[in-house]
Amino acid sequence: MRISDKLPVAVLAATGVMAAVYPGTVHAGPLPLAIQADTVLSGPCVLMSRFKPEDKVIFRVRVTDTETGEPIVDGGLERLVVVMPDGSEFAPKFGPHPPKQAAGYYWTYAWTIPADYPTGSHPYKVVATSLDGEVVTFTPFEAPPSQLTIVAAQ
Repeated sequence: MRISDKLPVAVLAATGVMAAVYPGTVHAGPLPLAIQADTVLSGPCVLMSRFKPEDKVIFRVRVTDTETGEPIVDGGLERLVVVMPDGSEFAPKFGPHPPKQAAGYYWTYAWTIPADYPTGSHPYKVVATSLDGEVVTFTPFEAPPSQLTIVAAQ
């Protein structure tokens, strides 16, 4: 087996371990799921974390079974939500992304930032619940460039 064959699983396992250090995700053993997530600007799907009011943010999420290394697809989770600091929850859907010329299949949710949404840093989290009830939480790095940030429209 080539090193490149093992790399995605190693990276995903590291992501799962990283998620375990946050409150509410303490597990006695290995995490059952690994979560990767990011945000892109709708349209050209530009990876970014700074948005203006009325921009459409796409939350992209990949969930992987840490035992098999296989991605979790539609029907493979009890629940998957993006949780905003104000308590709002968005339920991503599994499918091709981008929809017309798929570069991959993962969970996505499109959120248009309300015009009156407060500016500043908004640390979201992604919470996945496996079919057997295990809960795993992903939180982006705490460094400002990694946080979802709303800036004033210019």
